[in-house]
Order: sequence, then C-alpha cells, then structure tokens
Amino acid sequence: MHIACRNESRGSAAVDEIVARANVSKEKVQLHMLDISECKDVHKFAADFTKMLDENDEKLYCLVNNAGGIINERRKNSQGYEVNNFRINF
Repeated sequence: MHIACRNESRGSAAVDEIVARANVSKEKVQLHMLDISECKDVHKFAADFTKMLDENDEKLYCLVNNAGGIINERRKNSQGYEVNNFRINF
C-alpha cells in the first residue's frame, strides 16, 4: 500500500493507524511525500512512482483519493493556479 501525503506527521500517523487496524507490517505501507498543488511535483511523483512499480514488477490495482479542506483565503501556486480548489477537486 502506498500513501501520498503533503504533511509528513499526518502521513506517518495514517501509516501507524493502518498498520494497527489492518494488522500488517509497517514495511507493507509506504509513505510518499507529495504536494499536489504543484503540477511539476505531481509529474515527477508520477514518473518516479511508475519507475518504482516497473523496477519491482508491481502494478497499481486501486487508487483512492481522499481530500477535504477549509478555505479561509485564496492562494495560488507558483504556476498561478488556485491551490485551495485544485487540491480538493482533483
């Protein structure tokens, strides 16, 4: 299982919870850091993740997206896209 998260402490907590609830070893759950508000980072992650799958002769069988947010201010990323809406409605 792979988890992509922009906040390392929250991601680590999610990994710990999955390991405890699913009764699996921590090696079975990999945390990847990813801020999807930056398109270049998403493209790099996709390329790196695909390469990792190919090198390990693995496949991606299921993709679950989970997002939510409270928008207090309008922010844009380095490319001029709205970060708040982009992160939630991808």
